[in-house]
Amino acid sequence: MEPTTTASEVAETIDLGTVTARKRGRNPRFPYVIVIDHGDRTKQVLGSAFATAEEAVQNGRRILATQRADLARRLADPRNRALRRHYGLPEEASYT
Repeated sequence: MEPTTTASEVAETIDLGTVTARKRGRNPRFPYVIVIDHGDRTKQVLGSAFATAEEAVQNGRRILATQRADLARRLADPRNRALRRHYGLPEEASYT
């Protein structure tokens, strides 16, 4: 029986948050930091500051794309049965 969705399709549909930029940096030359809004909470990406809000948002989107690709890779791994089950995929990954 073929699964109706693949690991990459599931990873694309998961909401990892919305990227915004806030003026919180200590350095006056790089005042904007990446903030990921998850709806009920926000999370600041530590270790990165940017000169403009546009740069911060662009890099935040790149970070979310990397997280999404990592999730798709983990969902495709047959050793992660519990993670696959959590997202509604069959426990055994098909290789056909």
